[in-house]
Amino acid sequence: MDTLNISHAVALSISHHKKWRQERRRQVKYYGDDNSTCYVYAYTDQLLIDEIQKLNKEAQCRFAPMICGFDPTDMSAVEHVKLVHQKYPTIWAGCGELFFRHDDLTNLAMGRDQEIPRPDHPAMYRIYEYCQENGLIIQAHHNLYKSGSSEMMADWLAQLTNVLQDWPDLTFLLCHCGISRLCWDQDGHHNFVDQILDQFSSLMMDISWVVYECVICDIDGNPKDCWVQLFEKHTTRFTIGSDQVGKFSGSLRLAQKVHKYNKLLALLSDEAAENLGHKNAERIYFHRLKKLQQNESLPNALAHSFY
Repeated sequence: MDTLNISHAVALSISHHKKWRQERRRQVKYYGDDNSTCYVYAYTDQLLIDEIQKLNKEAQCRFAPMICGFDPTDMSAVEHVKLVHQKYPTIWAGCGELFFRHDDLTNLAMGRDQEIPRPDHPAMYRIYEYCQENGLIIQAHHNLYKSGSSEMMADWLAQLTNVLQDWPDLTFLLCHCGISRLCWDQDGHHNFVDQILDQFSSLMMDISWVVYECVICDIDGNPKDCWVQLFEKHTTRFTIGSDQVGKFSGSLRLAQKVHKYNKLLALLSDEAAENLGHKNAERIYFHRLKKLQQNESLPNALAHSFY
């Protein structure tokens, strides 16, 4: 982070663990490497906090960690969120990255034959209520297109808008603008983004991962004019990110995923560039945390154990 001039970062675990099948000699490193199932791994939240707490206090405050180790179709999942949040009430920024519709992962997730996660599931409404009461934001991956299709799924869109209509005061960040792998032949997606941001003031969007290279930019890697104009219009509604998974130190991949935004920021006005580059993320992820961490009357952790 210091090398790349990154002052703060949102730190995420991954909610799913990949089953290691007995016929494989080595454990796979990525959930899509074979067809074995993935299951929700609740301890992932504690592992994330353990890593952050290895840092000194000043460095710890540079991270906004998110809660994700629960099944979004489980009506009791809110109890996990409460337990983890109340153990570290001054550390968590929200819940995310939550996986609702997510192409390959949806197909591999254990329990998909019973219920597919969706934003407007009743179990999530219980979590939204808790998050709104405690100032936590929601960060979610929810595809709006089927893999390989350029036609938006009306029912998947409705699952998102139901939440935005029912929870107008809850900050909801849609990862990758609703785009996912094999879903990037959407030349008019900027029009949809413009319309839905006009309609719902609580909605934020992240432009990391494939949406940037495959939708926002042209074949030469230059941001399209229509998206530049969109960012100028909705300058307070977007965040950037690396979406880097697993490896950071000693890797050029993180640098590539951060520096790619330089072309976009150079095309924006100073105000828009500052908002996308850091101010929007500071506002939604860190403003509340900073206030909590300055309040010395709040404990760093409650007395009860994680399990």
